Amino acid sequence: MKCPHCGQEHPDNFQFCPVTGKKIEIIKESTSELIACTNPLCDDYGKKVLPADSRFCPTCGTGLNNSLSVISILMSLYDITLGKTNIYDIDADEYIKGDSPILENEKVVSINHYTRHGGNISFVARYSDKKVFGLIINSLSDFEIPSPWISIGVDSNNITLSFEKILGKCGFDLEEFEDNEGKHVFSYKQLNTGLFLVLVIDNEWLGIFLGTEEMKNRSYHEFVSRDFQDEEDDNDVEVPSCPKCDSDNVEDDGSGYLQYKCNDCGNIWGHDDKEECPECGSHDIEDDGTGYLQYKCNNCDNIWGDDDEDLNDEEYSESFKALSLDDFFPVCGITLDKSTVNDARRQAYRFDKIERCDGGLVIAWWKGIQIRKESECDLFTHIYMTRFDKMFPEWNKFDFDWNLSYNEWISLFKKYGFTVIQTKEPRVSSREHGPDYLEAELVTVSKDYSLKFKLDFSYGRDGCTQESCSTLYSISVSSESYSFDNGGSIGEENFYNLEDFCRNEPKKNL
Repeated sequence: MKCPHCGQEHPDNFQFCPVTGKKIEIIKESTSELIACTNPLCDDYGKKVLPADSRFCPTCGTGLNNSLSVISILMSLYDITLGKTNIYDIDADEYIKGDSPILENEKVVSINHYTRHGGNISFVARYSDKKVFGLIINSLSDFEIPSPWISIGVDSNNITLSFEKILGKCGFDLEEFEDNEGKHVFSYKQLNTGLFLVLVIDNEWLGIFLGTEEMKNRSYHEFVSRDFQDEEDDNDVEVPSCPKCDSDNVEDDGSGYLQYKCNDCGNIWGHDDKEECPECGSHDIEDDGTGYLQYKCNNCDNIWGDDDEDLNDEEYSESFKALSLDDFFPVCGITLDKSTVNDARRQAYRFDKIERCDGGLVIAWWKGIQIRKESECDLFTHIYMTRFDKMFPEWNKFDFDWNLSYNEWISLFKKYGFTVIQTKEPRVSSREHGPDYLEAELVTVSKDYSLKFKLDFSYGRDGCTQESCSTLYSISVSSESYSFDNGGSIGEENFYNLEDFCRNEPKKNL
């Protein structure tokens, strides 16, 4: 160090000048006296550009005092800041979308299994702006207190009590209450016009939320009044039973055109129109939309309106565009053979959850449908769905319907230029309990070999013939890069192997 008295360099541990005998007072560089704005929403947040004696930030007007320093620490946990961090900037194993009890009429994404600091921390982000607005420490006993929290006085031995003291000193409004689960604390502080920081504390968990006054009030209602949303409320909604199979497993179709859908048999009903099915008299019909078949009955699956039944297979196929992978995708923002896990994470709000499994497998779940990244590939290549799942809305225009019969599925794929391969010859099978069913399997390959559909027929309550509807149980979809029956890719150069595959009886090209 340079001595302020004699101007010479002395060792840093010298407390007195050896030349003058005067006490050495360390004069700090002016840069060390600079401070930063403590408002996380400010453009200059965290930037040490303000003089140490600044009372207000010149950028946002925030007062610079100890209280706001505490607030900034509470709003920032590790590398995540409430109100600033985007959902896709968080490294996590699971993203789950759903409703929020404290945000009315707005969906949220829960980010679980935060990988950097253990699995007991969760974050919550809005669908609308994809900004994290809340953090939840699910188990305080297992929570490792970060250094910034310790610096403001958070005691790991009694987190609840130390938090109460900190919040009280910083001007938070606090309210204590007790129930059969013990003591709880609800606290909040208004940061600026319309913006509140809310903390909910008890002996087991801690929640911190940033939002509007409405959010603060709903938080109070949900957490203080303990008036949690009753999960059974949904069961009180009166839903009619299916007129086709009498099942109660029925849901609102939500389309505004077809009112109800049965999840057991796939029947859709409720729409009333002037048109009438010539087969069953139902008014529950829709325009087929293909330009080839005009009407379809959603009650009995009758299709009518265009008298071109005499077309042969070749003419029939040529009258429609041959479809490929790019016609069916993207779905949920994902395109097989192109989209990565990071692509899915950037759109996590679309999915029910994104799950990382053992061995490198990643599954993006959409309404029960699995969109899979296999361990041996860096891209999503595989989709699996069953008849209990909703069909992708993007595929409705191709007339994909779980109610189609075995023969109708064959005709549909041929119409779009697919090669149809019978990999399991149709036969009637029996169950110990329940009706007989059709057992069969088809593999269809697009004309450009970019896409494969595998159809497993092992279902049916309405008959067990190739003409019976609703016999399809599951659909597996694979891209070009995904192996064909473990025998290599489906590419033009490998089509000979595909033909060999087709020649193995009972497998045959239809």
